[in-house]
Amino acid sequence: MTRTLDVELRPSRHRVLERVKELTRSDQELQDRLEAVKEFSASVRSAEVFITNACNLRCKGCWFFEHDMDKAAEEVRDLDTLRTFAQQLHAGGTTNVLLIGGEPALVPDRISVFVETFPYVSVVTNGTRPVPYDGFENIQVLVSLWGGGPIDDALRGHRPNGQPITGLFDLGLGSVFK
Repeated sequence: MTRTLDVELRPSRHRVLERVKELTRSDQELQDRLEAVKEFSASVRSAEVFITNACNLRCKGCWFFEHDMDKAAEEVRDLDTLRTFAQQLHAGGTTNVLLIGGEPALVPDRISVFVETFPYVSVVTNGTRPVPYDGFENIQVLVSLWGGGPIDDALRGHRPNGQPITGLFDLGLGSVFK
């Protein structure tokens, strides 16, 4: 016997707004919090920045390397050039940068350029190298972890030279929570 649920997998925008009104109608505190979130989010303008083409892993299926993103643009290493770029982004209204690569934790000096310029900085890392804490106390660090165990080792556990690595899940968690 098959059961069906009366659930919209992707509710319409209209349905979402109606549901928000239902939930907040009798809760002034919730209404105020929602308005504060809406006001704040309206002020955030994000940009995704590739700050390095280098990575210390070669995960199977990695979109960055599988789609030759590392070859699509020349890597900018000069900090003054990066600083000028960051200032131009900021002057254009960007308030938040999502730093990706390759592996941004390999280039903390480049991360610092964006920390100097932007109020909100997020760094996406594979977790195998710690992002320094000093000078980066207010950034958001997003660690890309898979499930651990033998499957994780088979899919992620490869250095650029092809040598295997095991225990990346534990390594990633350990580098973040030191």
